Amino acid sequence: MNLVGKWRIEQHIAALSLPATILRPVSFMENSTGGYALRNGNLSTGLAPEVPHQIMAVDDAGAVAALAFSRPKKWIGREVSLAGDELTPVQIAAASGRPSAYRCPTSRSRSTRSGP
Repeated sequence: MNLVGKWRIEQHIAALSLPATILRPVSFMENSTGGYALRNGNLSTGLAPEVPHQIMAVDDAGAVAALAFSRPKKWIGREVSLAGDELTPVQIAAASGRPSAYRCPTSRSRSTRSGP
């Protein structure tokens, strides 16, 4: 969803006077691990290789959302921008080639096996 669409949703929530918390995460780092971005060891992106952009893990955004839900009195009414790292596509590609203790998802497929 583009930024204009997100802004329109926020404006609609405000017009309804709903109690809400707005979380605005940046691009997810997992976007660089899917088949549309990572192919044969190459990272494909429309971004200039030397221009840094902010990214964060989906799990981190989920952790903030869980915190907001668990403490509504502290979070309702807040608008929070969420970001993790700021890296260039070249840095992301280099990091993607290094071994890590974290296993990045590369695709989702259904198992054809039956049973556990």
